[in-house]
Amino acid sequence: MRGRPAAPPQPVSAAAEAFLEMMAAERGAADNTLAAYRRDLADVEDFLRRRSASLAEASTDDLRAYLKRLDGQGMAARTAARRLSALRQFYRFRLSDGQRPDDPTAALDGPRLGRSLPKPLGEPEVTRLIEAAARRATPVASAHNEAATRLANSGSISAVDQENTTSGAQTMPSAPIQPSTGPNQRRSSSPASQAANHAPSTDGSRNSIGWSPNHRRMVASSQ
Repeated sequence: MRGRPAAPPQPVSAAAEAFLEMMAAERGAADNTLAAYRRDLADVEDFLRRRSASLAEASTDDLRAYLKRLDGQGMAARTAARRLSALRQFYRFRLSDGQRPDDPTAALDGPRLGRSLPKPLGEPEVTRLIEAAARRATPVASAHNEAATRLANSGSISAVDQENTTSGAQTMPSAPIQPSTGPNQRRSSSPASQAANHAPSTDGSRNSIGWSPNHRRMVASSQ
């Protein structure tokens, strides 16, 4: 079965035909674009003809009245904006070609286009966002662990510090133990008590404050 024959192009004025030829030859407009321009210009010419005006010589008031009629017909704002865009390009072409001294569309305001509501993300989009965030975070954690390992191998930090660093914990320095200032302090301030407090360990090593055996003998002789 053969398809329906294509409808003949809508007739337009010679000025409109010259504009369409320029769009095809100089700007490489597609056939669908040219057909849309032709329909829009033909509709404007039909309106202007009823006002005893022509497309080539239309005034700003003529074109403003045309846009007002489109709004009264309930035409979508995007469709009206497309027709105004066709008119702007048409009159700019005539202005640059020296066929008209002004652009009647320069003082026209386009229809306001409402903002569309954001579309909610589906489950696949959410999954991709989470995976992308995880990929960006992985190199940071790897670099942190590698730096901690290098410090441990160089002897700058202990194995415990390395474990705390790689796990994200911070090693807090232990606070020094302050001596007691209460009444018990007088009972433990004698040389014998100090010697007892600093007795050597069973393995013969220095005690926690670094007293050597010579120091302990000196303390014993002073008693």
